[in-house]
Amino acid sequence: MSLLKFVIKILIISVVFLITSCIYMSKPISPEEQPKEESAFEDYSQALILSETGDLDKALVKINSAIAANHKISKFFLLKAEILEKKDEPIQALAIYEEVLKLKSYNPAVYEKIGRLLANVGQYHNAIQNIKKAYSQNPDANYFLLLIAEYYVELKTFDRAEDYLTLYKNQVKASSMSGDYYCIQSEIFYHEGNFEDAINAINKCRASKTLTTKENKLLLNAYLNSGQYDKLYSDLISLNNEVLSNGDMHFYRGVYYFYKKSYQDALSQLEFALQFGTSETRVYYYLGKTYLELGQASKSKEMFELYRSKAEEPQLEDIKIKELDGAGF
Repeated sequence: MSLLKFVIKILIISVVFLITSCIYMSKPISPEEQPKEESAFEDYSQALILSETGDLDKALVKINSAIAANHKISKFFLLKAEILEKKDEPIQALAIYEEVLKLKSYNPAVYEKIGRLLANVGQYHNAIQNIKKAYSQNPDANYFLLLIAEYYVELKTFDRAEDYLTLYKNQVKASSMSGDYYCIQSEIFYHEGNFEDAINAINKCRASKTLTTKENKLLLNAYLNSGQYDKLYSDLISLNNEVLSNGDMHFYRGVYYFYKKSYQDALSQLEFALQFGTSETRVYYYLGKTYLELGQASKSKEMFELYRSKAEEPQLEDIKIKELDGAGF
């Protein structure tokens, strides 16, 4: 009998303990009692939602709170950097991406993000170094080679750009080549003065992707420099103001009319180009040529001098500027 009583007593204690535990666990836990780790992840989740819905200021507050609770979790810093990118604060984002790498050094995606951000602010040398690190960590990502080549083109280091294009070409099947490969190749051809090759390359690029403003202008300039004025005009009228500004549209129309010897139309279009704020310094050069054809020597000289003062050094390689020194002024 004593043994039976002992067993019953143990069962009663166990049941009471279980009931008590269930009651305690069902009670809401106050913020003070909530584990710090759980709070950090809740703040992170809220920050993620706020970031995705575009409420970036509140998202930043929440992710800062998560980091304050636990500063050893790389994805907290990663989200903060992405929020700062969305807020168009690249310098601050770069600093936070560096914090991510301190916590997780094997991170090709972050090296890529840093590289792209640096390129966006014109720091191409540093951008290249970060993309090379990304590629060393993930050599299967062939598009890193194209990014490196693209940034070398921006630095006008065309031989190095060509090296990385060749490396990319050797690793990718011809049927799988990215359109970006051909666009970068077209810039190298254009720099070398191989305008027909540049046109062929950029048309291959256009077959697989929509051309950017920069790429469309390169194609127009290649047509211009190879004397294909009708093709220039045909491509020009197919573009809209989202691709080419009003000022630049008028500039290329003016150039077309100039080479068609319709000088009054050229003059009107080039003046419109100035009025609408073309990005093309060459507008002064073509105005000078147009005034020269119209017999207005003083206006021609004025435009050529403006071109001389505004053109970047070295002067544009695609323009034969003998008129500047040989117009008899």
